[in-house]
Amino acid sequence: MRFGLFVLSLCLLANASAGKITPSGPGALLRLPHTDGDAFLWVPHDCAKKACSMMVVSHSRGNTSYATLEKPHLMSFFQNFVEEGVAVLISNDAGPNTWGNEKSLLYLKSVWTEASKSFHFNGKTYALGYSMGGLPASLSVQRQLYPVTALILMDARVNMLGAYGGADASRAEEIKVAYQAPEGTTEMTLHDPMLENFKSSIPMMVIGSKDDRTVPFADNGEKFYRLHGNNPDSVKLLLPGGHLHMNRWAPETAQDILLFLKNLRPLPKLQEAQKH
Repeated sequence: MRFGLFVLSLCLLANASAGKITPSGPGALLRLPHTDGDAFLWVPHDCAKKACSMMVVSHSRGNTSYATLEKPHLMSFFQNFVEEGVAVLISNDAGPNTWGNEKSLLYLKSVWTEASKSFHFNGKTYALGYSMGGLPASLSVQRQLYPVTALILMDARVNMLGAYGGADASRAEEIKVAYQAPEGTTEMTLHDPMLENFKSSIPMMVIGSKDDRTVPFADNGEKFYRLHGNNPDSVKLLLPGGHLHMNRWAPETAQDILLFLKNLRPLPKLQEAQKH
């Protein structure tokens, strides 16, 4: 099974590099060219007959859209949504380490606009960000880059001041580069979702773990949920294991997200759920 998924991802990469929409499993892949890195739209075959929603996925630190296509566990996870009629937009976020900077936000606005015109779209967009991708995903809502129906955060970095001011000096330098800070800068103006108010209250699903030492949940997802998860449809899902543990990409987690999106109302089985 693992080998089969790897072959699938390589086929998707080959098709996407050629800029073609080629049937692959439950959907077809479309390359959306961009000067800051191509995005990829995985469109369910069913969208030819009925309007479909779209999930915009923002990636982790060091990742890219092309690298995503080569990761079997990510493509397998996204396939769960494609099979249920949700088009998946794999964003490049304008680079591997953009940390929610202005370029990444302009990029997301651009590729969402292009994607929304590329298939039979029903107007519903779900923003999903994992790890560093939590920054552009949540900022997409707060800056109203495009209409967001629901926000999903998975082991998400949303405390930008905490990321910059932490003990990791290389990360701080990386953030300075992302925000084009002049040499010698000690204070910076960062895009920090934790400090910015939502323009409107939307449902959110926050997934994380108290075992996460890379992006501490208490200072990121959990705090963000406490501050901004005031929509009655918002839910929090606690999972065991460290940062981006493989259970985040399990079919059961995908089904929990799909259930949240389908109902968009408080789900007792998900609210503060503990999974083992």
